[in-house]
Amino acid sequence: MNKIKDKNLKWWVKNTSYGLLFAFILTFSFAKTENIFTKIKLSVDIENTELSINTIRGKAPNAVYISLNGREIFIDKKGNFEEKIAAIDGLQTVTINARDKFGHQSDKEIEIYHKEKVEVALLK
Repeated sequence: MNKIKDKNLKWWVKNTSYGLLFAFILTFSFAKTENIFTKIKLSVDIENTELSINTIRGKAPNAVYISLNGREIFIDKKGNFEEKIAAIDGLQTVTINARDKFGHQSDKEIEIYHKEKVEVALLK
């Protein structure tokens, strides 16, 4: 005789509940430990202004340390940061380094080209 057909409803409910609980625990555990195994995500945006100042904004969730050209900058609890840097004529390289509490590191190198507007007055 087939053993599966001999099982009653109570057995099916119990074993299905255990299976669902086990699947939930695995999914929850993976979601909470995902940061241990993955590289830190770093996103950066640059805003150029007419005042020769560039604003660098970004987000690095789970980061505990961020540096801009080797200098530590402030980061809030959500991972947002904002820093202003002087725009230098020509090509400028900005390096952003982020590190999380597990030692994972992410680097972004951005090149910014700035050309100052030069107004020339011609006399007649």
